[in-house]
Amino acid sequence: GILKVTRAFTLNAQLSFSKAVFARKKDGGTLDIIDNPVFMRGEVVHLILFNVGTFAAGENGENWFDIHMLVTNPSGKTVLDQKNLLGEKGRGVLEKNIAESPYGMFFSDLSMEAGEYLIKLTIEDRVGGQSVSVTRTFILK
Repeated sequence: GILKVTRAFTLNAQLSFSKAVFARKKDGGTLDIIDNPVFMRGEVVHLILFNVGTFAAGENGENWFDIHMLVTNPSGKTVLDQKNLLGEKGRGVLEKNIAESPYGMFFSDLSMEAGEYLIKLTIEDRVGGQSVSVTRTFILK
């Protein structure tokens, strides 16, 4: 017999990602993936997730995902807590219901203390109600 895939199957799928990497912006605007997450104060810290999915699709075939970001400093104090970074911009049709490389950007500044920071990036499926989070540390010098 032929298997019939129901919508409920996609709604119950857990979100996952293939990898999470830090990157910094190079001259010309391209992102350079870095293995050693050490940044100078004043630099923008990028945390990129690859191949996030599988997202549920709404009745109209559209996906809708959002990004939440939390950053704490070496003292454990929250220095950034942003929810719904994409809002309506996170709506659209994703090829194979996968977001290729959603990312969070943390704008550090010279007044911040040096040391180890914790960044938590959460990708939320606004249609299916699932989410996936990654927590990584980076150094500000």
